[in-house]
Amino acid sequence: MTELDQALEQCKNRAADQSLYYEVFLNTRFSIPTLAGKEAADSAEEGIENQISPVVHKAEGKSFLLLFDSEERFYSWTNGAVGSANLLGHVVIDLVPEGVSLAVNLGTRFYKELTPEEIGYLKGVVARIREVMAQGEN
Repeated sequence: MTELDQALEQCKNRAADQSLYYEVFLNTRFSIPTLAGKEAADSAEEGIENQISPVVHKAEGKSFLLLFDSEERFYSWTNGAVGSANLLGHVVIDLVPEGVSLAVNLGTRFYKELTPEEIGYLKGVVARIREVMAQGEN
């Protein structure tokens, strides 16, 4: 059980612990399935333009970026059929296009969807932390 799994379990038991999950999420290193070649170019044309071209999973009328908090989970889901990028959660938050959700640990009992609203909240948290840190450097 990973630290993120533990935070999710605690969050399920006490809604007040949601902030713990977010804190752990922002500091967790994730493996993100990525596209290569023509698939990456097609994704960029759809507006997902970053230095990486993440796989966008579509289900139930929603678009998701996939994140896995361990390489084992990543390889279990992808079977090694795609590339990967490894980024911290607070970096991932900055890369998520508007209207896209995050699917954390898809296919496991510790799956969690982060909605666009939650992502917007986390973008604000990250921005405030960066502001405080920048002020501290002056």
